Amino acid sequence: MKKIVFLIKETSSNKKYNLKEALPYKGAKMMYYIEDFEDTELIKHIILDTCKELKPKK
Repeated sequence: MKKIVFLIKETSSNKKYNLKEALPYKGAKMMYYIEDFEDTELIKHIILDTCKELKPKK
């Protein structure tokens, strides 16, 4: 069975969650990954905190 992980961009607001880092592909920037999907409230907060810092598309 394949292991499922959720990759999320590193931002200053999501550093407080002490997530593990992963390199998605050669030449990419490090990203945080989530592998425990049981705590949906925590995942929601991580995503909301991350989105607050993302720049809008042009």
